[in-house]
Amino acid sequence: MTVGFKKLAPDDYLMVIAGALYAAETTVAYYVGASWKGLANSGMTPEQRAALDPQDPEYQLRVGGSKNQLTGWLVYTVLLWTLKACMLIFYSRLTYVERSWDDA
Repeated sequence: MTVGFKKLAPDDYLMVIAGALYAAETTVAYYVGASWKGLANSGMTPEQRAALDPQDPEYQLRVGGSKNQLTGWLVYTVLLWTLKACMLIFYSRLTYVERSWDDA
């Protein structure tokens, strides 16, 4: 039985990383609304993008919001794959069978 901080398995360490990634994802999502007013260029047509004036404050908000949105997508993807790796390691530990009997 593995109990205590000295006997943590790799999936336990991955969960700490996943917690940090979740905190980062939450922070990025907060800044989309707080700093960029929820604006990005993902819902715009090419004509709408071409009509934006680079001197307009909305343009800067959309540029910043788009960068923030890409960061959020990246962090979310890494978080999901970290959780998948954690589950893989956890289930491999659950199904591990140590052969201790004699074959002779």
